[in-house]
Amino acid sequence: MNDDFNRFLKISFINSCLSSSLSVIGINAMLFSLGKQTNITKNYVYKDIIGTMGGTFIALARKDLDKDKYKEGRKSVVLNQISVCIDSCLFFFPNKYLLFTGTSNILRSVSWIGLGAFNSKCLNIHSKKNDNISELYTYTSICNSIACIISQWITTKIVEKIKPPKLFMAIPILSITQLYVFSKFEKM
Repeated sequence: MNDDFNRFLKISFINSCLSSSLSVIGINAMLFSLGKQTNITKNYVYKDIIGTMGGTFIALARKDLDKDKYKEGRKSVVLNQISVCIDSCLFFFPNKYLLFTGTSNILRSVSWIGLGAFNSKCLNIHSKKNDNISELYTYTSICNSIACIISQWITTKIVEKIKPPKLFMAIPILSITQLYVFSKFEKM
């Protein structure tokens, strides 16, 4: 592995940490609103179905992922951040669970598909230098999985101490930081 790929891994690790932390905050808001409802399991599953279906249909319609990978990557990061904000609105409107979580899951699905396309473009560039795309994909997946585990564990501990709506003040800070970190990909 070369220095460029190691730098890519570091940026990807930090980006995954920030994204996972934001997700924990959104999940906290979702679960808060679920606690006020009777059909918890049904609603929790339905929001995933809505998100997956909507995200899949929108992703099939997108033809722009190969044009400017950094621009499309940034769009995907912003879509994920918007989905966390929508989830957080549940704290204030728990009776609108499926509307908010369905919408946020559609955006999240489109975001993940876009980030997957971004990562594949980056890995393809690095693989052409070494012809080892499977190895690079494995390292990237391991790196991002470890980042998610660490940041979700830390954020879960924070969520235990800081309750909504004060917790939501972290969203803009984490979002701006994530966009800044993501901009580092462009300098590679």
